[in-house]
Parts: sequence; C-alpha cells; structure tokens
Amino acid sequence: MPLVVVLLQMWVVIHGLASLPDKLPLKVNVLLYMAVAVIDINKFTLLSFTYKFYTVDTKVPEFLAAVLHRDVTFSLVMLAFANAFLTAGTRRGKAIAAIAAFSYLLATGYSLRWMGVIRDVRWNFLLECATIAAIMGATVLLAAGLLKIWEKEKGELGS
Repeated sequence: MPLVVVLLQMWVVIHGLASLPDKLPLKVNVLLYMAVAVIDINKFTLLSFTYKFYTVDTKVPEFLAAVLHRDVTFSLVMLAFANAFLTAGTRRGKAIAAIAAFSYLLATGYSLRWMGVIRDVRWNFLLECATIAAIMGATVLLAAGLLKIWEKEKGELGS
C-alpha cells in the first residue's frame, strides 16, 4: 500500500512540473535536480541512519516507498518549486509556489509516517518544517546561481 501511495504522489508531482507554463532552461533543471537529490539523500541518511532522529521500515515495499519519495518525489517538488518561484512575475506567484511546495512536502512526509514507513524517534513537526524550509531556501539559491551561470554562458557563446 505505501508503494502505491508514493507512486500516486510521484504522478501528481510529475504532472504538476510538466504543466508549469514557464520553466528554467533544461541544463539548469538537470543540474538543479542532481544537486537537490544529493542534498536530500544526505539529509535523509544523516537524520535516519546516522543520528537516528527517525527510523525507516526495512520491509521491501515500505523501504522502496521511502527511497522513491526521497529520490523522486522530494527532488521533483523542489525542482517544480524552483521553476515556479524563479519564473513567477509577482510576489503572489512566488508565495503560492512556496506555500504549495511546502504543504505538499509536509503532507507527503507525514503520509509516510501515517503508513508506518517512517517512525519518529527524536523528530517532530517543527524540525520537519525547518528542514523543508532550509532545503527550499537552498534550492532557490542554487537555482538562481545556476541560472546566472547559464545566462553568462549563453551570452559568451552568442547563442
């Protein structure tokens, strides 16, 4: 059951990302996805296995659900957030992108806890919110930096 729920969550994120009217350049998106995936994998590993703030169920469907959430859902939500945030023309658009991404990540993270995939040991709601907000901030900074590098490269190559 958890695997099916995570696959549905992935489908929603993929659909949301594909339906964005404006997107960052492909090179920026690829590099940003890889960077966010590395950040999230390290966060997940450190918090769960090293510091034991929460535990992950090691049964195959539950573990696969946690891995798919970490590798695909979380990273794609961050990618969609960065695309929506940096291409939004108004503060209202940026706020909607931030609130939607934050809420979706909070909901999907707690759906894993509700299904027993992740069990909190020394973790709580505030730590989850702070972690999501910090990674969202890092994602926007990374995306803005990558976009600046891409624009500079584009200008120098004349294409």
